[in-house]
Amino acid sequence: MGKSMTTPHGYAVFANEAPQEQGVALKRVLLIVNPKSGNKKGLKIRDKVSEVLVEGGCEVQVVYTEYSGHAKVLAREHDLNGVDVFAPIGGDGTVHETVNGFMERTDFQEISERVAIAIIPGGSGNTLAYDLGLSTPQATARSILAGCVRRIDVNKVTPLAEDEEHKPVYSVNMVGYGLPSTVLQAANSLRWLGGAQYKLAAYISLLRNVGYLCRVEIVDANGHEIVREDKYVMIQGQLTVHMGSRVPFCVQAKLDDGLIELSLVKHASRAKLIKVMTLAESGKSGTADVVEELQVRSFKVTPLEASNKLIGPATVNVDGELVGHAPFEAAVLPGALRFVTPSPTVDGALPLTS
Repeated sequence: MGKSMTTPHGYAVFANEAPQEQGVALKRVLLIVNPKSGNKKGLKIRDKVSEVLVEGGCEVQVVYTEYSGHAKVLAREHDLNGVDVFAPIGGDGTVHETVNGFMERTDFQEISERVAIAIIPGGSGNTLAYDLGLSTPQATARSILAGCVRRIDVNKVTPLAEDEEHKPVYSVNMVGYGLPSTVLQAANSLRWLGGAQYKLAAYISLLRNVGYLCRVEIVDANGHEIVREDKYVMIQGQLTVHMGSRVPFCVQAKLDDGLIELSLVKHASRAKLIKVMTLAESGKSGTADVVEELQVRSFKVTPLEASNKLIGPATVNVDGELVGHAPFEAAVLPGALRFVTPSPTVDGALPLTS
């Protein structure tokens, strides 16, 4: 049997065994650094990564972010002539900004064929880096030197509410409705807990046990149209295996198969919902009787009743950012962006399994 890249939990994250590009000459690297990150973490990572890259023969240029959202502006507008790798230092929020900036570039077609994104993990949440196997900043630097590049799918999420601008938002991790949004709202107030914030926020939200009556219109992997109508606690589409605090919620998800792993969690008793969360810790949430999992090309969520007043209007969570309200639709863009990924020969990359 061939080999496939796996996460530390042993879940294969790619449908294609081999990367599309190997041994690519990635010699000109643009580092994006937040100089004001906690304890000057970004600056410390800059020094470590630059040392590895320069010793490996790379030319390194550093650009510093000056305000929140600046990474997106740089990804969208910075002149990338003479750049092989756009390498932001940060977590899921920085990756989200980078992806959205790239997707909005006026020269996207040319840049997406020539420039690869290299995630240098440096945030509190590093979900995509974790799935890719980029375990440390130095591992990413060595992966750049190895020149291993893969094309990764991107989700295009479009808000459809009448009172909102229908400007798409792009995702490389997840798009969620209901519980994913209320968990994020709660987690944002629990940042002082560090990595435990999402787990505690999830249980707080489960105790509220709010369901949302929705219509979900789906185009499945074979192009067939499916409609579901029910009261759901959670509707979530993922490209990554993991979510939140590294919970393997969608173990069948692949980053390059042109499909979204869609989970529909029906409204149920608190005991059943807590069981779903417990099963999710070991990658078995799909075995719960209140969970339906589908592989889809796209899905559209339309509320059929007003949101519960206790929670307020149910917002849409895209890669850890609240971006608008339902109705919304999500559609996968297969292989939209090039990402640097570990090579089996790179120290610090994840192991390969048969």
